[in-house]
Amino acid sequence: GLPDIIITNKKDGTISVLLDNPGDSFQSTTTYAVGQSPVSVVSGDFTGNGDFDVIVANYDDNTLRLLFGTAGRFSEIFLTITVGLQPIYITSGDFNLDGKLDWAVVNYGDNTIHVGIARGFGIFENSQIYKVGDHPIAIASTDLNHDEILDLIVVNYGNNNVGVLLGNDDGTFQAQISYGVGIGPNAIVIADFNNDANMDIALTLLNESVVSVLFGDGNGGFRKPDKFKVGSSPNSLTANDFNKDGIIDLAVTNSGENTWEILINMGNGTFRSDFRYASGSNPVSIVAADFSIDGLMDVMVISQGDNIVSLILGNGDGGAEVGVTRKVVIELFSFNFDFNDGRPHFMIGSDGLDLSKTVLIGCNSSQIGGGGILSTKSAAGTAIFF
Repeated sequence: GLPDIIITNKKDGTISVLLDNPGDSFQSTTTYAVGQSPVSVVSGDFTGNGDFDVIVANYDDNTLRLLFGTAGRFSEIFLTITVGLQPIYITSGDFNLDGKLDWAVVNYGDNTIHVGIARGFGIFENSQIYKVGDHPIAIASTDLNHDEILDLIVVNYGNNNVGVLLGNDDGTFQAQISYGVGIGPNAIVIADFNNDANMDIALTLLNESVVSVLFGDGNGGFRKPDKFKVGSSPNSLTANDFNKDGIIDLAVTNSGENTWEILINMGNGTFRSDFRYASGSNPVSIVAADFSIDGLMDVMVISQGDNIVSLILGNGDGGAEVGVTRKVVIELFSFNFDFNDGRPHFMIGSDGLDLSKTVLIGCNSSQIGGGGILSTKSAAGTAIFF
């Protein structure tokens, strides 16, 4: 069947959920109110009942909205959580090692991180507030220092650095330690790029037209960044193994020249750009997953300028070919998750889509064996594919 989809509708403050049928069609759209200008989503079992729930960050009313899920549907009962000014990105993890899923959200407007520690049944203690750098725009969590405790990494756009907040086993975090990365950091991925069992950071630098990679030392620190040239004004990236060599590569969108490209990891601490492709106008997001379930990594590129989403199927050697595209209205990409069937889910932000006529369209390609797009009837929302 088709992937399920969740849409966050920025203009009318809702999300829309479309679950797939066994055939190539969707069930009727179900819409849920969430708040003003939803911009980021994370999902997981926040109640401990075995079902996936959703937390939505609402940029304009400074809240999070927790929707309680049951097999892809959501209850009319919800929880509203007040956080800082202009929450822009949310992540989750078990920060205090109690088996419950917690969350952390970046507040762009007051330069803080709010952390919510789960107490069970969807209740959170969210009194933890941490000061970070100027205009934080993204956050990630992973174990940087091998203590089996999750740490936080925040992208401080206004200071041209990343801030590392090492975690304590009680769910609190130490003060941020900053690492310069270059001018205009705006997107981040975390992975072990050099196979040394230490987590590394890769960021796009909007104003330098490079990807900045910081290799971790295993103790929570990072060495001086290495920079790799990409196209003009890179603004989104994703990490995966695109050529099946067991090493994590990168894929990047270049908004200044309407392209996207794959950076092949050479395994020696360097990346090589072998494949660059035309995108739509002003590509703003890229995600990777095996959409076609053939064991090869595919990518989805979102282009805001001409309102298209393109699904590009990979060929296993790090190459791909753009398939058919159809119009939607897109603003930003946020997160990936799984709701009720074990498949990857992806969220794309925009201004409000009517997906009552959404279909997945296939095409033929001699190089990649097929391609496709998400085609929508009309415009403006956030789509999560899963």
